[in-house]
Amino acid sequence: MRDDWTIDFRVGNRWYRNTLPQRCYGLGFQQTFGYATSQAQLCSVDVITVLQTGPGGGPRGSCGLGQFQPVTLAK
Repeated sequence: MRDDWTIDFRVGNRWYRNTLPQRCYGLGFQQTFGYATSQAQLCSVDVITVLQTGPGGGPRGSCGLGQFQPVTLAK
């Protein structure tokens, strides 16, 4: 996670960036999310749930994903 709007996913040796259509509050701070899907991969129609770490942890809220775009990350 880069911030409340952006997630970089690694699939094998390729990277994909997902820019969420709306801000996902707490995502950039918590740096942890969960998801459930019936398919073998996440899609732009799926929803993630931000997970609070530490004492009193648990779900903080859910957010829809945006489109996945291939990216090359700087080393």
